[in-house]
Order: sequence, then C-alpha cells, then structure tokens
Amino acid sequence: GVYVYGTNNERYIPGKSSYPSQDYLHEYILFGYSDDKHSFLSCGYLADRHYREFETLYDDYLRSLMNTTDGMIKFSFWQYCQQAEFALDIPHIVVELSDYLHSVNTQRVQQNGLHYGLDAVIKLMECLAKQIRNEGRADIRYTKAFWGHKKLMNQRLQYLRTAGFDMEPDWLEQTAEHEKKAQQIHLLCIRQNFKGTPSSAEYIEKRFTEILQGERHILPAVLERLKSG
Repeated sequence: GVYVYGTNNERYIPGKSSYPSQDYLHEYILFGYSDDKHSFLSCGYLADRHYREFETLYDDYLRSLMNTTDGMIKFSFWQYCQQAEFALDIPHIVVELSDYLHSVNTQRVQQNGLHYGLDAVIKLMECLAKQIRNEGRADIRYTKAFWGHKKLMNQRLQYLRTAGFDMEPDWLEQTAEHEKKAQQIHLLCIRQNFKGTPSSAEYIEKRFTEILQGERHILPAVLERLKSG
C-alpha cells in the first residue's frame, strides 16, 4: 500500500484537541480509506492524549487542507520496500547534526522564514513562556514533541556507542539528563494547565537554557568524533 504524508490544520479534524476553535498546523499520515464511510484512516494523538487510529471524513480532511495558514498544500507518497537494506549513514548524520547546531537546513533550497535546530528550541522556549504569562496555560503538544526529541537524541548517542563509535560517558550522561529535564518541562506544563503556577515560565526558561548550554557543549565534540571515525 501507499502512505500519504503532509501537513493539515487540525482545527478542522474532529477528535483533535484544536478542534474546532484553534488553528494548529501538524503533520499527518493516511494509511487507509473507506468509500462506504467517506473517510480516511489515520493515527495520532487525539484530545484524550492517547495515540491511536481514527477516521477522518473526506470533507473534514479537505477543509483541513484548504485552511492551512501558509496557503500551501503538499503531499508526499510513501511505500514500504521490503527489499530495502538499512545501514548507519554517518555522512548524513554529520550533516543533520551540523544543521541542528547551526540552526539551518542545508537540504532546503529556501528557508522561507522558518526556524531550525537550536534556534527553533529558543523560539519554542519563548513561545511556551509567553503562553504561560499571557494565557496561564501551555500547549503540551509542543512540550511532548520536545521531550520526544531529547529522548531520540539520547537514544541515538547510545546507538552510536553500540555501533562502535567512542561516545564519552559524560556525553551520554548529559543527553540522558537533557531527556529528564525535557520530561520535567512537559510535566510542569501539564500541571500549569490544571493548577496554574506563577513561577512556571521562569522554571521552564531555566530548564530550556540548561539543555541549550549542554548541547552547545557536547554536540560539537560528537560531530568531530563522527568525522574522525
């Protein structure tokens, strides 16, 4: 089968936490459909905070595409290849990690005013702190994604070590600590949304800053280690 991947506006997707009052652009995937029900089959986090399969009516899906705030409708079609051979692509990892550190995306012809890498982390920190100060709440979808990103960073360094690359114990300890701090940010934002804590914004800014400082310290060393083999 073929998978359809793209970006839509979850404000128009029943079951999503943004429906029907808040614009929220997010990636989606479709992996099935039913002409009898006039619906697509997708999966993702719903308003109940559980990741699961759900159905989207054709009309709702079309509205979610037509109301993307940047006015761009793009599709990617993916198909699983059973004959694919997977290998550790170190040159690609070096490019991606360098892009993250320098806040660029060299694989994009145009940046289009978007934020990447560490710069995107700073913008996320500012966005969450502003939400808490102005609205008394934070969008925990952002914090969940950030926590997931730090978890992947930690797992990838662990994987590189098992693949034979000499990852310093201090690097592994710090990435594990970054994952823990990202989890603390997420849990605090959940608490903020239920109880409201005046000092939450300052605490979140402090934790973000600690993660940023840590990554600026260890990731250049990881890059050099990967380049040297």
